[in-house]
Amino acid sequence: MYAQKYALPILMSNFCGEYWNTKAGGKSAFWNEKGALIISLNDEEEGLVIVERINGILKGSKKNYDNFRYDFII
Repeated sequence: MYAQKYALPILMSNFCGEYWNTKAGGKSAFWNEKGALIISLNDEEEGLVIVERINGILKGSKKNYDNFRYDFII
């Protein structure tokens, strides 16, 4: 695994659903620098993977589009 091999946190962002008659993989996820999975979505979940470092500890959460509020501007 790259996270452990290179001692870097890894974020993999993907989409789910169908595109050009092919099912997409989904499974967006975040691993810490030791290779431990912090948070992930399954292959059919739509949403955001959010990771925060609080007091030196990585914490993951999910924001699903069903209850997602647009309270920030990109």
